[in-house]
Amino acid sequence: MASILRREHPQTVALVLANLEPEAGAAILSGLTEDMRSEVVLRVATMDKASPEVVRQIEQVLEKQVSTGLTSGVSYGGGTKTVAEMLNRLDPTAQKDLLARLDEGSPALAEQIRALMFTFEDLVNVDERGLQQLVQAVEQKDLVLSLKAASEEVVAKIFKSMSERTAGVIKQEIEFLGPVRLRDVEEAQRRVVGAARKLEESGEIILVGRGGGDQIVA
Repeated sequence: MASILRREHPQTVALVLANLEPEAGAAILSGLTEDMRSEVVLRVATMDKASPEVVRQIEQVLEKQVSTGLTSGVSYGGGTKTVAEMLNRLDPTAQKDLLARLDEGSPALAEQIRALMFTFEDLVNVDERGLQQLVQAVEQKDLVLSLKAASEEVVAKIFKSMSERTAGVIKQEIEFLGPVRLRDVEEAQRRVVGAARKLEESGEIILVGRGGGDQIVA
């Protein structure tokens, strides 16, 4: 769909993305040029909810070319939370580029989006019990690869949630990996974060992004 939407006005693309599931929106963002991507993200972030009639008009423009899957009920509708959900599903390099571009023109908006995002490095804010559940939920190969380029703080926090024996095994596997592609590490980190989101959706863990979110009390 991205190849079709590249020919549309950024506002049209923004409206389409604002009314798709975050995974679908992120996939389309990935296929846009960097300049158009940042323009579309800015428009989605500052967009008010569109009426069903406006959505239908956009569908009519695009339906001859591609099935968009727009939701006529407008259940998403834009805003910083919608952007954060899409950016969470982009690779870290694209995330950084988009946020850097937003920083240049709309720094306050960029900070609002950052506060709503949850990244691999934010695992440092998950409590020990939550990390234990996450470690059990992910493939060990993904955990090993994801820690290869993680910050010392995150690595230490995750190892602390494990038994000494398990932590020793993971450390050995990381050492045995040797050089790996950064892209592979980022993909593994994205899968780990995806598993964390599923645990949050089921109420098993609480995720707190860099913005702090709600205060948690024991």
